Amino acid sequence: MRALVGFASLLTLALASSSCREVGARELDRAKARHAELVSMSEPPQSPKYDEVIALLDQVPPGSSRGREAAKLKQAIAGARHPVRAPLALAPNFDGGLEPRVLAQLSACARLAMLLGEDGGMTERGRAALDDCRRKAEKTEWDLHKAEAPP
Repeated sequence: MRALVGFASLLTLALASSSCREVGARELDRAKARHAELVSMSEPPQSPKYDEVIALLDQVPPGSSRGREAAKLKQAIAGARHPVRAPLALAPNFDGGLEPRVLAQLSACARLAMLLGEDGGMTERGRAALDDCRRKAEKTEWDLHKAEAPP
């Protein structure tokens, strides 16, 4: 009888401690584990397999103590699904024979991409700024080519 009471006490303690666990912690832990697994398998971010991770992250309440971490991982996945276009991938010291104005704009885009990528994720606003920067570089190059065209 005494062993049964001890077991019941232990079971009650285990249930009480599991109910005190942070809201959304289990879902976030599962999402992080699945994300790490997909990354280790070199699964591209566009894969539907990442939808499972996003669904788990959506179950973490935004106001919970783990909500910010879940939102950051979700934002990083969303950012990786929309890669930055090629001109922004140029290194800031790239000098592939481009006109100085085009090179300056591309270098500015590369610096902006590095700054925005330092926090591990990119927002839609950051992506829009990079796209705008890229369009300016393309327009500058286009305008220079039009000016050099024979009459």
